[in-house]
Amino acid sequence: MKKCIAVFGAGLSGQSVANLARSEGYSVTVFDEKDGYRNHFSQSDVGSFDAFIFSPGFSKNHQWRVLLSLNNSLYGELGYAAERWQGKIIGVTGTNGKTTVTRLLETMLRACGKEAFVAGNIGRPFSELVSSQANHKNAIAVCEISSFQAEITKGLSLDGLIWTNFAEDHMDRYENMTDYFESKFALFACLKESSTVCVSEELLDFKEASFWKSHGAKLVKVDQSLPESVEVSSVFHSYPHLFNYNLACGFIEALGMKDEDFDSIANDFKLDAHRLSIIFEKEGLKIWEDSKSTNLHSVLGALKAIEGSVIWIGGGTSKNTDLSKFANRVAPLVDRVIVYGAVGEALNEAFLSLEKRSIYYEQLVDAIRESVQLSRGKKSVNIVFSPGFASFDQFDSYQERGKFFQKTIFSLLKESGSL
Repeated sequence: MKKCIAVFGAGLSGQSVANLARSEGYSVTVFDEKDGYRNHFSQSDVGSFDAFIFSPGFSKNHQWRVLLSLNNSLYGELGYAAERWQGKIIGVTGTNGKTTVTRLLETMLRACGKEAFVAGNIGRPFSELVSSQANHKNAIAVCEISSFQAEITKGLSLDGLIWTNFAEDHMDRYENMTDYFESKFALFACLKESSTVCVSEELLDFKEASFWKSHGAKLVKVDQSLPESVEVSSVFHSYPHLFNYNLACGFIEALGMKDEDFDSIANDFKLDAHRLSIIFEKEGLKIWEDSKSTNLHSVLGALKAIEGSVIWIGGGTSKNTDLSKFANRVAPLVDRVIVYGAVGEALNEAFLSLEKRSIYYEQLVDAIRESVQLSRGKKSVNIVFSPGFASFDQFDSYQERGKFFQKTIFSLLKESGSL
């Protein structure tokens, strides 16, 4: 009789792990609360299945996870896939910078002659990679791991781990910062004895050096300047990308590898779409798009990388963010504030209480239009779209939000004759 597996979540990772399980001969049932799938699961259903696999979107407080919380056959998509991966696994976690470090580490490992592949939260489910021809004993999977994915670790065994930084985020999912920290720190229990672990010195803001060293982690100094051979045009010359580069280099060195071509990697590396970059520059006006920014730490990283007068556009859906703290940290770094979306009205009040010039619009399109108006007549100014909040009030993803920003602002520039 076929073994039966229940997969919770019909999104990308859920469908991918369901396909993996089917390829192994299991009977798979996908549960999801949206139309078209089985949307009821109760205690009476538990005995019908041999294993249970959750997509990361289900929080620990969801009724289905609560029901199965003590079950010994409870997996996350990442752990189920990891048990079936033949090569080594390196995890990359942190609040921000995970995707950049994951991609950079893959590139560096390949430059050292290794067969490295990215997977996980970066956009390719690990279960998809496991099902591919890349799955062999000499391969290295570099997995971007979110705190959501780290909540269920059964099956996950790591040969290495990088932790980029830690700052407030996902307070709509976690009770407090300690709860959020523990979700990521759970990855330390997945490390093999011989694992290489590197954490950024930025983590010293949350835990002292003795804590990290007692858990076998090497602290990497991330504010070191780049070699002279790295061109000024390299994305890694600016914060926070400089920190990401030094952290990846520190990890490679801890592995005992070194390659003279790392400087050329730094010169050629391109950031992911919708990560902080200049999309328009003319006659003193610079327009920056950073739609992937969904928390305060990422906004501060963007603003610290920019020189000159700043018109900042921010907003979206709050994740129980401390808006007073948010405004206090951002206000000194910008000249004008334009906020929008579900969090916009309350965020606007937080800035106004600091006597910061701020204006609120419900829709992003109106906020963009206001930024163009404010920039007119200025000799030198930066329009910075680094929203700092989730996109889901008006968009399905940060990618859709970023595309909308670019399309709208270029349309407005064309209307004004700036293009």
